[in-house]
Amino acid sequence: MRYLLRILLLSLCCLGAVQAADDDASALLGAIFPALDGTPTAMASLKGKPAVVNFWARWCGPCRREIPDLAALKKEYGDALHVVGIGVEALGESARDFAAAY
Repeated sequence: MRYLLRILLLSLCCLGAVQAADDDASALLGAIFPALDGTPTAMASLKGKPAVVNFWARWCGPCRREIPDLAALKKEYGDALHVVGIGVEALGESARDFAAAY
């Protein structure tokens, strides 16, 4: 009986984690971010498409180091993969310059 109770409890925990992941994905798909040129970009346009979403900042060392890898992914997979970089800072000239460097 204790064994079955443990399995049931573990199953409920796993189901809760799946539901939380679905909620997080829904929240991201509902978001609209400005592109580098200022035009609004809806994340919903990526629904059902393979995508890598990367949050970055100019001052973030690890962010700078991973950008070449993300660019290589995009080059390798082309239009079959969407690579989306979301800057966590206010969109300004310095953010545009940073993005243009990569």
